[in-house]
Amino acid sequence: MRGKECFVLFARALLGGVLIYAGYIKLIEPAENFAAALENYRLIPHRLLVPSAYLFPWIEYILGGFLLTGFLTRISAVGAMGMLSFFLLTLGITVARGIDLVSCGCFGISGPHLSTVQEFILDIFLLGLAWFIFKAKEHPISLDSWITHSE
Repeated sequence: MRGKECFVLFARALLGGVLIYAGYIKLIEPAENFAAALENYRLIPHRLLVPSAYLFPWIEYILGGFLLTGFLTRISAVGAMGMLSFFLLTLGITVARGIDLVSCGCFGISGPHLSTVQEFILDIFLLGLAWFIFKAKEHPISLDSWITHSE
């Protein structure tokens, strides 16, 4: 495996692992915990808080699994870019409105608590990884390459 292929594999593992962890940690906690974190942003209508708290962790978990295994890799990378862009936008709007977030809720109650600046940096870094994965022509050690080569 060449250097670029190794980095693609590393990027998929890192981004996929972070998304799986972020989704899983919120899935094992009561959805109301994440709904409370979402409420702090003051962007989602109250009636959509709990449904969003159930939906977002599953999206993270599934996208992370797809990236980690290399299944529908480019589509999953686009999904991750969309989700990370949404996270960055909501953080930016919240900060611009002068709302101080105690916790972004990104890793639930029991996971690590990041400051707003740390969360911006993490999301931008992960967005860069997703872009790199999307732009990569080949995805070594992936279900996509296995499916393509077995046809």
